[in-house]
Amino acid sequence: MQCLTVKTDHNFTSLIYFSARDAAMALRTAWCGYFLILLTVTCALGQNNMRHVCALRGSSVDLPCPFTYPDQVTENLWYSQWGKDGPTDLKVDQRYAGRVEYRGTTAVDCVLKITDLRESDKGEYFFRYKTDNSDWTNGTEGVALSIADLWVEGNLSSRRLTCSTTCTLGNQSYYIWYVDGRHEQEDTSPYLEKLNPIFWMRLKSVSCSVKGHEDLHSSAVCDRRDCWSVTYTKRRVCALKGSTVAMSCTYRSWRGYRPWRGYRGSGSFWFTNRMSEDLRLDNDYAGRVEYHGNNWSDSTLVIKDLRKSDSAEYRFVEKNIYIREHVIPGVILTVTDLQLQMDPASVSEEEKAVLRCHTACSLDINTTFIWYKNGQLIPNTDVNSTSLYLDPVSSEDAGRYSCAVKGHQNLRSTEGTLAVRYGPKNTLVSVSSSGGLVVGSSVTLTCSSDANPPVDIYTWYFNDRILQSGFSNSYHVANFSFENSGRYLCEAINQRGSTNSSIQVTVSAVQASALAWTWVGLAVLAAGASLLVICCILKRRAAGGRDAVTFTHRVLPDNDTYAGLSMESRDPAYDTLVTSTHTVPGENVPASVYENVQKIPT
Repeated sequence: MQCLTVKTDHNFTSLIYFSARDAAMALRTAWCGYFLILLTVTCALGQNNMRHVCALRGSSVDLPCPFTYPDQVTENLWYSQWGKDGPTDLKVDQRYAGRVEYRGTTAVDCVLKITDLRESDKGEYFFRYKTDNSDWTNGTEGVALSIADLWVEGNLSSRRLTCSTTCTLGNQSYYIWYVDGRHEQEDTSPYLEKLNPIFWMRLKSVSCSVKGHEDLHSSAVCDRRDCWSVTYTKRRVCALKGSTVAMSCTYRSWRGYRPWRGYRGSGSFWFTNRMSEDLRLDNDYAGRVEYHGNNWSDSTLVIKDLRKSDSAEYRFVEKNIYIREHVIPGVILTVTDLQLQMDPASVSEEEKAVLRCHTACSLDINTTFIWYKNGQLIPNTDVNSTSLYLDPVSSEDAGRYSCAVKGHQNLRSTEGTLAVRYGPKNTLVSVSSSGGLVVGSSVTLTCSSDANPPVDIYTWYFNDRILQSGFSNSYHVANFSFENSGRYLCEAINQRGSTNSSIQVTVSAVQASALAWTWVGLAVLAAGASLLVICCILKRRAAGGRDAVTFTHRVLPDNDTYAGLSMESRDPAYDTLVTSTHTVPGENVPASVYENVQKIPT
């Protein structure tokens, strides 16, 4: 169905002057026009056919989805640029860091919210979505966003001032006027023209704002030299906790300026919306605040070693006899630290992971982020984007990550751990044995594998035959033999997959022969040792017996004639040798026995 835009100028009160026929036709036409208008509005609401939106610089805006999409949406995103790798999600775009929010998942409540609008935010925004049954679908139309500046047009002498914007904010905008810093008038009219003529003569400054955005004043209009006005270089500032920030402004002093009586410092200073005294006198800022400037047209506030408690609105003012407090809004400072976000924190290998360096506010657009893994700087990651893309993820990407801003490396974010799920890899079988890989030794085979989650089951094979399957990563052979020689294979399995590794275990014949000769040698040595032990035992027993042991030996005459004789000669001519019998005493032989032993004379 196509939507039509219908306009009607019929006025129902004029029907009374028509004829009955004309009245009927006019009434029918009017009702037709009313129906078509209603149909057009319904169609526009159904399709969110809102093509142009105007919003004030520094304010927030809600952009509705530009078309209808199914209710079964599983994922959606907004983008304003289409790069070489596809659209850039605004949530990971550094230009919008901390400033975008996606609301709703249906055509009725789908909204893109952008805060702290800047001039760079103007342009077209597009929407994408994905369902259970379809991949990403792009919208054919976008929403055009214009950024409006607010200023006062005219001069005080003309007595007619206009609160102007660069684009139309809406039909129901209310304009608020401030005269000499005081809330003076609020109306749907953008004109200031209802003041008393005498009052016009006393005006010094006039500014305006839009209801709902009272903190976004226009610059003041001054027609006299004694007009006070202040303009801040930036209305919103985002800075890192622990760093140093500078906020500046230019101002126009009153004529005849004199310092405010009772004030201990100079006549101009900075203060916060929490406390109206000079920051230099506040104990919370002691030693951390400096003022710079020429003391008559510009001033810069410097705060060191920023804390989260320093987040506030900072204003510059001159204290004198004419003005005690100025209501023009100041600079809104937000102090943020770095928070690491992982999407997701646990991912499977070959999938995609995005690591974001999140801040509570948007840092300067030229900010460069750097990344660390396990405490070490990751090369080539100094980019303007707040995100680190890992696509596809590998097992080597697992570890502890943190981020920092270049130039503030000492202000790192908290660490986050990225867990990567992957199947077993680098599987290896190793062999260990007692006394070497020989027959009869004890042999253990061990299977090691890198996997996440850890390996659930180890299955062992011997020559393609299953030996065992279970949680144990080792297989043991108590008495290795020739029959155990062969190919051993280990298969490691977890939830992500499986892999295997094998090894050939063999006892060679040379090893067996050497083993046999070794055993023979050991047996001979053992036998010899045993005989020696037996001989020793017998000798000891013989020496320590209870009875005397009698033995016979030849005794040669004590004469040189026989000096060269040998006992082995056994010549009958020398048979005159006397046989002598000696008794070796035993343990219990009486001493008197030795007295009967006589030496036979030669």
